[in-house]
This record gives sequence, C-alpha cells and structure tokens, in this order.
Amino acid sequence: MIFREEIYCTFHHDYEANQLGVFYDMYEKGCIYRGVKPIHWSPSSKTALAEAELEYKDITSTAVYFKLPMLHSQYSEQTNFLVWTTTPWTIPANAAICYNPDIKYAIVKTNDSEESYVIALDRKEELEKIFQTELHVVGSIEGTLLQEASYTHPIYPEKTCPLLPATHVTSDSGTGLVHTAPAHGPEDYDVARKHNIQIECGVDGEGKYTSLFGKILQGKDVLTKGNAKVISILEANSLLYKTQDYTHRAAHDWRTGGPVILRATPQWFANVSGLVEQAKLALKKVRMVPATSINNLLGHLEGRKDWCISRQRSWGVPIPVFYSSDESPLITRESTH
Repeated sequence: MIFREEIYCTFHHDYEANQLGVFYDMYEKGCIYRGVKPIHWSPSSKTALAEAELEYKDITSTAVYFKLPMLHSQYSEQTNFLVWTTTPWTIPANAAICYNPDIKYAIVKTNDSEESYVIALDRKEELEKIFQTELHVVGSIEGTLLQEASYTHPIYPEKTCPLLPATHVTSDSGTGLVHTAPAHGPEDYDVARKHNIQIECGVDGEGKYTSLFGKILQGKDVLTKGNAKVISILEANSLLYKTQDYTHRAAHDWRTGGPVILRATPQWFANVSGLVEQAKLALKKVRMVPATSINNLLGHLEGRKDWCISRQRSWGVPIPVFYSSDESPLITRESTH
C-alpha cells in the first residue's frame, strides 16, 4: 500500500493541534456555545452522542393514555385532559400540556364512568376503536380557549401545570394534547424556553432517576424499573386510562448497541446553520470509497442547525476550556495553542 505525503491521521499531533485552532476560530465567529438542551445520551457508554453515532432498531414499548385532572373546570368536577405518551418514564418531568389553538377539542364521556375527557374532536373515532368503547360528545372547546386552563401534576399533586399553545401538536395521533417534558424532547424544550419554564433534568448519566423526583423513583433505571414504577404510580392514583404495546424505531448507541435517551445536560454545541452550504460544497470535492458514503454525510447536514460536539469520554481531543469558580467557561487563544 502506498501512502501519499498529503494524507492525515486523526491521532497525529499536528492534526489535533489544527482541530484546536479551528475550534477557537469558530468560537471567535460565534459558532461555538455552551447550553443546556436535550441531547441524545447513551446510558451504556455514559456520553452524549451526535446524530451520526446513532443506529435505529425496531422495538416495542409500553405506551400509556393517562388522565390529568383539570383545575377549576367549568364543565364538570371530574373533567380530565387525556394524554398519550410512548415514554412514561418522562412523566415525572412533565411541566405542561401542549395544545394547538387551531384544533377543535371535544369533551367526551363513556357509558361506564361519570368522568369526562378533553380530546381533539378529530381523534374521537380512532380513540373509540383503541378504547373499544363509545365516546359521547357532551361539549366542545375551541383550542384558543385552553390558554387559561391548568391541571394537577399526575405524580406530584401539589404541583399545578399550565396548558401552552404549540404548532407541533397535531390531531394525527394520540389525543391532540401532548405531554411536555422540557428536559427530554426538542419541541418540549423550545416551548419551555418560549414560556420561561425552568428546565430541570432528574436523570443522571447512567440513565437513572436522581433525588429530584423523590425517593420513590431515585436510583431506578428510567427505561426498565423506573418506567414500570411510573405506570404503577399512575394506576395507584387512578390516572392510568389504558396501556398498549407500541412498536416503533428507536435510537441506539452504535458502539454498545444500548438504547439512547433524550436528556438535558450542559454541552458544547456548534451552530452550523451558516456553514451547511459551504460544507456540502466541500464534501462534493471529496472522493469517498464507497461513493455512496457521501449521501449519508450530506443527509446529516440537511436541516442541521446545532451540532453537539462535546463527549464524556476518555479518548479524543478534549475541548480546551477552563472554568471559573462560578462554572462559567473561559476560552482564550492561549488555551487552544
């Protein structure tokens, strides 16, 4: 095999030094920032992952329909918002329900209960099939009227949460009302930031609940025992409406094969929105073997705004940042050279 003089290896010191120089240049141009937002996190390798480090597998999860009691209801004393989620383990982090102001909502009842439920009117027929019961419409609510509504948190009844408008809510699936946990979803995070809701993450690097959610959940793995415990708490509080098996594609760590969760942690990000077109042009000048590999890289660039560049690993080139006593980062030209 013939090695050309112009080849480079990522473990060469010259290459590593150049990486640090490029990092500082990007920082000076405002492309590098540190933030707390939900990122892909691998509990099995205890690190953040980029989109390119994920592989997707078909799995079957337990999805739940659960009730959130409406406060100060003008409709009946037992009116609930009915919500669907495929990630029950995120319910302790619930901070709001999102609704779409353009959707028409109905208040429905079943034959065997005095309780009433708020759902998107367009979802009524599909939910009747799923619940195998008839839903009787006893009232209607325009989406815009939900703005002043609130409800009792399903795990912590002393906590009151709001309903918030959001365009990502549709009536294509679920109930037309979306459980919102800012630390565990990009749309959830965006809504929380817009409405100044505090973002707290109660899941540690091993994928276990911290003390934030109390002793009843602390230390439990969120994807196994923790998930099951949350469902049992909902059932004990008479808030579990229905469980169902849900088959879907889920992200996994390409190194360990373990499942990946979304978790808000302080990380370093590169804002690449202004670099995408330049990067795509540069990629097209690179000869790749096999040639189809370029399509994968181009796909990762499409629609990309932020790239999580920090990792919690013992290998690779570290981000050259020192922190002051108040934990604010200090970056200088000297620290990168």
